[in-house]
Amino acid sequence: MPDLPIFLSNCPAYDEYDDEGLVTVYHGEFWCRWPQCHRGKKGFNATNNLRKHVASVHNLAVKLADVGNLTGTEQDAIRTWYDDLIDDQEE
Repeated sequence: MPDLPIFLSNCPAYDEYDDEGLVTVYHGEFWCRWPQCHRGKKGFNATNNLRKHVASVHNLAVKLADVGNLTGTEQDAIRTWYDDLIDDQEE
């Protein structure tokens, strides 16, 4: 997994909460946005692993994934999209 893309380095670090006080880790996120977290440089291979990390390491209540989780094909497409963005930044 490549390093955190530059465009994500300025994203809010889970400081937006829903009506229930939960933070959202979006489908396709693989890097932790918490400042100075080492997992911001080494991404996860699945969004659910990132959700577990944010909950256990950063002690935040994380919103569960919506019903109708993404298929493996959709996850692969998102991963490819992120990888393409990273490649574009490196050029």
